[in-house]
Amino acid sequence: MDTGMRATTRICAGSANPAKVAAVRQVFTAAEGFRVTYREAPSGVAAQPWGDDETRAGAIHRAQWLIRQGAAPVAVGLEGGVQEGGGSLWLCTWGALATSGDTVVTAGGGRVALPGPIADALCRGVSLGTAVDRWMGRQGINRDEGAIGVLTAGTVTRTELFAHVARLLLGQARCAGILPAWE
Repeated sequence: MDTGMRATTRICAGSANPAKVAAVRQVFTAAEGFRVTYREAPSGVAAQPWGDDETRAGAIHRAQWLIRQGAAPVAVGLEGGVQEGGGSLWLCTWGALATSGDTVVTAGGGRVALPGPIADALCRGVSLGTAVDRWMGRQGINRDEGAIGVLTAGTVTRTELFAHVARLLLGQARCAGILPAWE
């Protein structure tokens, strides 16, 4: 008997960072059949991931760690990092969706070149969040609009950047039959 009710899929976001949690909640909505919780999950990589491989690995580690902890049957890990290329240093973002069935899908997001003073600070070992805070003379930017918000004059927020990655994960998971496709 069809009651018209959808099953709810529990999803755990692997961060307590408000921008990352908001991104997962923005994409994996109750209307789409999801219930999102969050839990801080270790990335297993450097505090400032360097390069696509390390940044992607951090997202995967967060998602798989949540699955191993039994946080939910589906977990999303999001990770921001920096990538060298074309003579510049670029902001990069990666995400991973893992399931209790050992399935993992990943996706990368948009990129922007980092201004010289921020790139120089990163090359001296300063984290991106600290470098942007110093450059802007503020604190806690990474828990608000993020570097992307600063570098795009508020046109794109950190939540929006990570939500784009989360949408890519959701789409891939639906296409592969990992998550149900709602109409």
